[in-house]
Formats: sequence, structure tokens, C-alpha cells
Amino acid sequence: MPIVVAVIVAVAVGGVGTYALLTHLADQTTAPSEPAAQTDEPEASAGEEPAEREGSSEEGEDAFGSTAGPQPEEAAADDPAALVEEGEELLARCEQDGDQSAGADAVAAFTRASILGNTEADYYLAYCYYYSCGVTRDYGRAYAHALVAAEADDARAQALVARCLYDGSGVDQDREACFQWAKRAAEQGDPSGQSLMGNCYKHGYGVEKDLDQMIYWYNLSAEADNEAGLVNMGACYHMGLGVPKDVPLAVAYYTRSAEKGNSLAQFYLAECYYDGDGVARDIDRARDYAEQALNNVRDPRAAADASAFLDEHGL
Repeated sequence: MPIVVAVIVAVAVGGVGTYALLTHLADQTTAPSEPAAQTDEPEASAGEEPAEREGSSEEGEDAFGSTAGPQPEEAAADDPAALVEEGEELLARCEQDGDQSAGADAVAAFTRASILGNTEADYYLAYCYYYSCGVTRDYGRAYAHALVAAEADDARAQALVARCLYDGSGVDQDREACFQWAKRAAEQGDPSGQSLMGNCYKHGYGVEKDLDQMIYWYNLSAEADNEAGLVNMGACYHMGLGVPKDVPLAVAYYTRSAEKGNSLAQFYLAECYYDGDGVARDIDRARDYAEQALNNVRDPRAAADASAFLDEHGL
């Protein structure tokens, strides 16, 4: 699985692979909870704001049409909870099978539910626009929908709002505001918010820099098996930042994150296997992980790094 603006961490260690690691360390966040399981990083220009909730929208009313009253076979079109449930199933199919038609249908269902006032649907619309699930990636719409759900106290949406503010995706970058939203999400137990809290404590964004707190929040996220928390804990062990350096353990964290579809972890593993860093050198596995990152549509940044890596090493 599902980022964006990288913050260079100034730590002097050698090697091309380490440079890329430092470029992205602790800026890794992830999709808020997986939609299918209800439980985790891209760059583009912010788009237009979504249509007003009470008005019409291209994906909503136009898709469903209007009737004088719900017919029996169309009852779900006026049941927001049923529409969200239908959208969740369609979104899971889109993410698991790459079925973009199902993704587009999920967006239509979520849009209709949002128009009917369901704020959970706004979270899912934010997720779809942020990660380009069934719809063209649009950070402006992602942020606007996430904010609606976040203000309704949806922890997943609060984490996504924090992520947008952290990266400047669809909204002006504001890392102090990021900390406040991440804190609200993290205190509700959201693992993506916890990982972002680790980022803020690492860099001193909106709070005093504190590596102990960084590890505390990263570890909470990793213990929840969150892909961002896992890759961030791996990066800390890789560099010996806040914890004793342990590259084999870093590789183990990266592997767990990569298995969840995290493109940054896949890219880090490509570097580790190419350099024999923490593992036996294996060029074939390096190529395989780099190609996974390259083809992972959820993170254009990691895909670009993977492309450069493959070209640089003639893979």
C-alpha cells in the first residue's frame, strides 16, 4: 500500500543508499487505517474544492440521479450508512484487485452519502482523493473532505488532515497545526497519528524536539502493525537514532512494512540488499524490491527514487 514532501535529515553518514534514507527518514506517514479492515506518502498540485454538501456534485447526484422518493430497489441510495458500507466493499475490491471501476463506484457511493450528511463518507472520499483510488488524485479535495470528518472527531481523518498539513498537500504547510491534529488522532489510538507524532517530536514541529518521545510514538504505531510506524522504527534502528544501531533489526522492520505495501520500505530494502547492509547482498532481491516501489502508485516520491536507483545501478 498507500507520500510526499521530504524533509532532509542532516546526519553525516556515507553512501548513496544512506543519503536517500536520510532524505525521507521520519517524513514517512501512511494512509490512515486501511479502509477494508477499518484499522497506513505523494506529490501533486492541489485541486479544486469539493462541491458543497447540500448541493449537487459530479460524482454524487449526477451519478445517482434524483427521484420523487426512494423506490424499493433504490432504497440504499437514500441510506447513508448503507452507501458507506457499499463503498467500503467496492474500495476494498479496488485496492486488492486493482479494479478502478469498483473504485469509481465507491467514490460515487461515498459522495452520495456525504451529500446526505454522513461524515464517515467524507473520510473515505479524502482517502480516495489522496491515494487516487477510483478517482484522479486531488489533494485539495482530499484535505477538504478530511477536515469535515476530522471536525466530527474521526481519528482517521484527523491523522489525514495532519498528514496534509505536514506535507503541504492541498493546504499550506503548517507543521504546528499538524502536531495538534496528530495529537488528537494519536490520543484516540490512531496509529497513523501516532507515527506523525513521532515525526513531530523528531524534528521539533509544534513541540520541543524529544527523541525519547519520538521512539515512544513510533513504537506505539509499529506495535499496531502500522506500515508507517514500522518503516520509521526501522529507519531509527538503521541510523541508531534514539535507539542503539541495529541494521538487521531495521531490515526486519522494513520487511514487515514492505509486506503491507509500503513503497518507502520497499525502496529501503532495495538499497539494503544491493549494498549488503544488514543482509547478505542479493542483487535480484534488490531489483525486485525497487520494482515493487516503482510500481506502487500510492507514493510517487518513492517511485521516482526507485526509478533513479534502477537506472543508477543498471538494473
